[in-house]
Amino acid sequence: MPSIAEQICQRVEAVLMGATSAGLHVWRDRNDALTREESPAILIEALEESISRSNIGGRLPGLRVEQATLVVLVTICVRSTAWQAVTDQVRIEAHRLLSADPVLNGFEIARQRCEWRSASADLPFGYASQQYSFTYLSKATDLA
Repeated sequence: MPSIAEQICQRVEAVLMGATSAGLHVWRDRNDALTREESPAILIEALEESISRSNIGGRLPGLRVEQATLVVLVTICVRSTAWQAVTDQVRIEAHRLLSADPVLNGFEIARQRCEWRSASADLPFGYASQQYSFTYLSKATDLA
């Protein structure tokens, strides 16, 4: 079984796959360049995971609980002269879906900062990278 962090990322991908204007152009940890035909696209990436100890379980190793906060980037990539408008529309669609998902809401989802960037190319390219945090409890002895 994958870690809780990976389960969250997989769920984000599953929720967004085919459900936004990006269609099936949703990837988890893609490293290859995007083609024009793959725009708009959504990339999902685990950014960081912070852990804090909880007093639940006391000194008993098998019962100790940790609180973890996972930061996930949901990046919308667009090649278009109107890249900001297209990116914003996909971001709105994605946010509505993630906010309404009962599984993800079990992890205390919160939206954080969003970074917007553009680049020169034969066709303008830009992206918005929305950060989400997911907070959850887990056993100190088990990441799954």
